[in-house]
Amino acid sequence: MSIKQDSKTEKTWGYYTDYYRSSRMVIKEIVIAPGQKISHQKHWDRKEYWEIVSGEGEVAINGQIQQIKAGSSFFVDIEDWHQVKNTSMEPLFCIEVQVGVECSETDIERTMDVI
Repeated sequence: MSIKQDSKTEKTWGYYTDYYRSSRMVIKEIVIAPGQKISHQKHWDRKEYWEIVSGEGEVAINGQIQQIKAGSSFFVDIEDWHQVKNTSMEPLFCIEVQVGVECSETDIERTMDVI
């Protein structure tokens, strides 16, 4: 078991901060900057639960697009293609919980954007 604090990772779309990380579970805050989006991706070894804390945006899961805002949540199963985009002028704050046989930043397959 490993608890991390102040492990902020800057990305082109914003940043994420790990609050808990083990080989089988990760809890992190994801902040997507206004107008930005994460890559369109899927995972082979984990599923994810996302809770939107503040902001507004869109999520695409297997090509189905829905609006998200504070209080929204969604589930991403193993091998689901997904992408999250901030459509507002404020940062989009999310909590992501990953669970699986292996929770690793290398378990990502990316493809062309859908949103």
